[in-house]
Amino acid sequence: MVKFIEILGFIFLGLIQGLTEPLPISSKGHVILFNNIFGIIKGGELDIIFFLAIVHLASLVAIIAIFWDKITTLLTATWNYFIKKEKTQMNHAYARYFVLLLIAFAVFTPIAFILGETIAPKLFGDSTLVLAIGYLITSVLLLSSDFFNFPQFKTFKDIRLPDAITIGLAQVIAIIPGASRSGTTLIAGMSRNLDRESAIDFSFFLFIPTVLGANVYYILKALTGGFIFNPEMTIPYIFAFITSTIATFFSFKLFIYSVKSKKLYFFAIYTLILALLLLWNPSGLFDGGFFAA
Repeated sequence: MVKFIEILGFIFLGLIQGLTEPLPISSKGHVILFNNIFGIIKGGELDIIFFLAIVHLASLVAIIAIFWDKITTLLTATWNYFIKKEKTQMNHAYARYFVLLLIAFAVFTPIAFILGETIAPKLFGDSTLVLAIGYLITSVLLLSSDFFNFPQFKTFKDIRLPDAITIGLAQVIAIIPGASRSGTTLIAGMSRNLDRESAIDFSFFLFIPTVLGANVYYILKALTGGFIFNPEMTIPYIFAFITSTIATFFSFKLFIYSVKSKKLYFFAIYTLILALLLLWNPSGLFDGGFFAA
């Protein structure tokens, strides 16, 4: 029988995932970090991979709901352009945008798959150091957005092939735990002179196929790699899923405010502090030693 404390633990990690997913501070890094501290997810690497996949799909549900109107507009215009042959200027703009999203996804996918099969498994073996490196990368990227003060004059209609490729490649960095996907893609878009709203939209449109594909793959990988789902854990996973979905809704509003008000440096400072704490790592605090029995 599942203990109540186990349900609370899964709710807590679901909350952490949901709150940190839209923010440029790496949700995966935070889930791994807090799991290292509290030892909530029992088992090994496959158990963590499976949990991360489930709560990431929960955040995906929230992001789809948030962007639903924009998604339907994009898909309808693209359908009208290619299938119904309605060659209006607006349909053309949306159809080209859709194709550029596919290109960005196509650029990212094979590289991510290769690195995910060769490097990523090793990253879980030394999570403290890797998390520190990932957070340092995130901090530097976020600080660069204010330091370089990129001109921002492109809207979604102005996005071109080099912009899509740059943003797609930026996602590769987020394979590293602690490196933020939303942060890297947002900064990549801004470095290509996209205005902040357009950079946010492209980043989270790209988030949808990326997270869907990656986490379905990770679920299958866990199930075929020896992970055995315990039916008794169904309730904790459901609670984690629901919590992550709801938390993502609220956190996204904070993300939008931070980007539009040019306050990303707060997250840069936060991730820098996290990186330094992880490098210091007193008494095994971030490796489970602090709460070890």
